[in-house]
Amino acid sequence: MDVVTKALDANVSTMSEIFDFLPVPTLVVSPSYRIQRASAGLLEAWGRRREELIDQDLFIALYQGSPTERFDRIPFVYAIETALAARALRLCYAAYFANGISWTARIMPVHRDDELLCLILEWDKAELHITLPDGRIAQSWLPIDDTFRILIQDVKDYAIFLLDTSGNVMTWNTGAELNKGYKREEIIGKHFSTFYGEEDIRSRKPERELEICLREGRVEDEGWRYRKDGSRFWANVVITAIYKNDIHVGFGKVTRDLTERKDAELRLIAAYEESTKLKNDFLANISHEIRTPMHAGDG
Repeated sequence: MDVVTKALDANVSTMSEIFDFLPVPTLVVSPSYRIQRASAGLLEAWGRRREELIDQDLFIALYQGSPTERFDRIPFVYAIETALAARALRLCYAAYFANGISWTARIMPVHRDDELLCLILEWDKAELHITLPDGRIAQSWLPIDDTFRILIQDVKDYAIFLLDTSGNVMTWNTGAELNKGYKREEIIGKHFSTFYGEEDIRSRKPERELEICLREGRVEDEGWRYRKDGSRFWANVVITAIYKNDIHVGFGKVTRDLTERKDAELRLIAAYEESTKLKNDFLANISHEIRTPMHAGDG
């Protein structure tokens, strides 16, 4: 019996070592969505500690929210449900954001007959397809964050950043920090509705913009947006849908501060209204002066 036990222990130890040396960052999740194993490669890639993940609810560990709280905002949950229903592999692009990189999940349910034993989640750095202005799709083989850092990190006149499929901020450039007042570590992972006023949020304007973008490919808007300090600015906003292999993976967002132009327009309108008022007052006075002598003569 001792020989058998030792052999089993040795086998488990060997499997653990093999799991830790897997080249692909990997999680093993129980049927109740508890994280059972996390490979050494995943911990290193994500900058997480083993004790932060093991025995934790998957959705709380990754998104700080339960699946019921976040179901409408996490395509990852839907991808898991479809993988379980089909008993087949499913991919979820931009499922998680860690260490400045967007990660794609490969979801593999493991069954024994009709019993679900576990979910194996393998993670790859997300690649990106960007829809160009002429409608062509350009392919990028760099991780999303590297591409944007190389191309637009130093752009200061425009806030340029990526949103995931739910509208959460994934990247942040210098122009975005100057424009909106948030540092990268303060805003990554937050929903882009953070930049909208209370009335727009109540009317679901941010969500409606993404819905239009998905239908039409892009949406453009001008309106008031809000900085971290609560001050507002007049913004021109363009949001573009981003696809990979015909699968929606997120949005690109460009914001320009047009407050000076808006202020100039308001000054012109105010000047016009003031001149109109002065003209009306002048005509009223002239009319009064003309009528006054006539009434005096009648007396």
